Amino acid sequence: MDTFDLSPNHLRNQVDQAWDYVWKRFYLPSTNLIYDYITSYEEGHYLDKLPTPEEIKRQYPNPCGWGTGMEDSSINGGAMLSLVCDRFAVTGEKEMYAAAQKIYSGLYDCATIHGMPGFVARSLCPADGKSAYNNSSRDQFTHFVHGFWKLWTSPLADSKMKRGIEDCLAAVAHFVEKSVTPENQYRLLMLNGTPAPEVCAMWDLNNIDPHEAARLPMFYAAAFAVTGESHFQKQCMKYYKPAAEASCQLWTMPYSSYPLLQMACSLELLLTVFPQYDECNALCRRALSDAAERAQFNTLLAARHFLSLPKEQPVFQDWRQCPTHKSRVAGYIVPKHENFSNQAAREAGEAALVQLMAPDFHFSELQRKLLKTAIARCDFKYSPAAYAPIYLQAAYWQMLRKAMF
Repeated sequence: MDTFDLSPNHLRNQVDQAWDYVWKRFYLPSTNLIYDYITSYEEGHYLDKLPTPEEIKRQYPNPCGWGTGMEDSSINGGAMLSLVCDRFAVTGEKEMYAAAQKIYSGLYDCATIHGMPGFVARSLCPADGKSAYNNSSRDQFTHFVHGFWKLWTSPLADSKMKRGIEDCLAAVAHFVEKSVTPENQYRLLMLNGTPAPEVCAMWDLNNIDPHEAARLPMFYAAAFAVTGESHFQKQCMKYYKPAAEASCQLWTMPYSSYPLLQMACSLELLLTVFPQYDECNALCRRALSDAAERAQFNTLLAARHFLSLPKEQPVFQDWRQCPTHKSRVAGYIVPKHENFSNQAAREAGEAALVQLMAPDFHFSELQRKLLKTAIARCDFKYSPAAYAPIYLQAAYWQMLRKAMF
């Protein structure tokens, strides 16, 4: 069996390598966004195959941009902002100010440049800096809101950034108040003003999953936290208790790590903003512990999958050349990539974060070792997607911030 160097120096070197490759390969200065995957390991050509303005205008290949490398920039940016705040809390490094400013700028544009206040675009086209696919998702909104809220509470945010965050989170809250209605089947609106498919469902507890229940009150809570406007608190309280109760009813089936992490983001925010509501807080803490218990399985499964991974992982194909499949969501046609080998490392990072974000959960020595091993064994030089280097870094800095190293 392979053994890996789990020393603090090696782990820090690995995390620094992950940091460097995120900025070098997945980030574009023209938009200040982090894109999903690369199609070449050749310097200067990592992101050559992203959609063009003309393709986006046609909403090709689908209105979410699924499979194109342009579907998750708001998720990536929100998660990256969170880890930057944690890293700064641990190290106090001055370079985190510039990093936070860049990511903030890209996310701010995703929420403003299209002219629909409160709509969070998945990403922006590098060719013109403004073209966006029509359909976002509650997942994009979740990481966007969590990342902006966390930055607002950090010393990294200057007064101008704070004002921008306040404007954006207030706009998001007004947008969901307008969108999430019975007439729209409790779904977010798309950029063209029409109700989105079920990937944007925000309420009706009979028709959304338990891990999705707290997203809507989370958005109102974030807006209240940064603006102090009582209207947002009142809106949040309409949903907080039923959402917390629903969050405690996770299904018995195994979950991927990413929905558990997004649930953790929403519950963490609610707990922090409203510490005075004992009954709801107890429910949130219980739900977080349940999610953390389940995430232990994900880390074990990821460790098993690591055993079969090649050291050098192939880049993704040009999505235009991929076979396609028909999504169950609105019948969208989605390019089908063969390369999913990065999933184990992503799961390891996300699952560790879920455990670290649960205040009443014991992050065991075994789980710490599994996280350290995942970080130690990854060769980030051959990581073709942004998710693994982002989430493994995020878990590392959370572990250090909470003194669980």
